[in-house]
Amino acid sequence: MENITFWEGFASFWFATWLMCILRTWKYIKYNLEHYAPRNEMNYRPYLHFLVYSVSINVLLPIVGMPITLSDNYREKWVNSYVGAIVNRNGK
Repeated sequence: MENITFWEGFASFWFATWLMCILRTWKYIKYNLEHYAPRNEMNYRPYLHFLVYSVSINVLLPIVGMPITLSDNYREKWVNSYVGAIVNRNGK
């Protein structure tokens, strides 16, 4: 049996954290955005919004990845802050 290298372990941990962040936040982001800003352009292009969100969260993953995946309170704060920033930036 081969040994798992550091980089293989790091990549698998990164991917698992990224996937859990996306799975735990996307549904709530989509729901809150449709609720608070129904005419927002991000609601009309959900695939583009998902692509931008899932790629850009990689930048913040070392900082917010584990708290989002482990804590419901932190996830709620993250989702509310993200949706609030979109609503305030684009207006209702």
